[in-house]
Amino acid sequence: MAAGLCSGLALSNNLLTEASTSACPVPKKLTFSSLRHPQIQSEIQPLLERVYAKLGIELEFVVTTSYRDLMLVANNQLMGSAAFADDIISTMPGILAVEPPLRNMSYVLLCHKDLACDESIFDAQPKNSIAASNAMSKTILNRFPQLSPKQMVSTREVIGVLRMLEENRVDYGIYPISDRHNGGLLELPQNLNYSILYDLKSFHVISRQISCLLPKIEVAMREELSKLK
Repeated sequence: MAAGLCSGLALSNNLLTEASTSACPVPKKLTFSSLRHPQIQSEIQPLLERVYAKLGIELEFVVTTSYRDLMLVANNQLMGSAAFADDIISTMPGILAVEPPLRNMSYVLLCHKDLACDESIFDAQPKNSIAASNAMSKTILNRFPQLSPKQMVSTREVIGVLRMLEENRVDYGIYPISDRHNGGLLELPQNLNYSILYDLKSFHVISRQISCLLPKIEVAMREELSKLK
């Protein structure tokens, strides 16, 4: 994957350089990061491909790991990321959120059937282990200061939360789902209990290196999202 990522970045950067005589260069191809999550691969990536096709831009997606996605975008090593929750985006300066939001989403506490399943477990002794992605761990600890960092078990990928629960390596997990009022709860494993922690919004993000394209991207985004209503 590393070789593919490097070649993709080189191609995108070369295309930007070749078009640098324009006040706002429009590259032929851009490389974005993406998280390994069913809704992102099946819905968000195709949506973004349609959005950027309106601008004459082809997209390539590379799967990276949680917080590293945003670091690569902030450092202009990638030109954007498919989707992130707004509370995670706020922790990383140097990136731009594209309006309007892609969708409503929720953070959900997942629990084994024989365990209590609400925020009260955050006040328990650190013996309760809670899995979350690297990026989500940071925001969860900020949101719930009573939580002990010793309770958090970070995973490189969001999907790793489900894997760790399935293997009984943790007691609880925190997992993102799409709009819970519009089928998002169907994304949850049936063998686990759940409790909604809080709702938020997700956004597509881009590097400041292509900030001049933001108005055009937002127009195309609104057009494509309106078709889904």
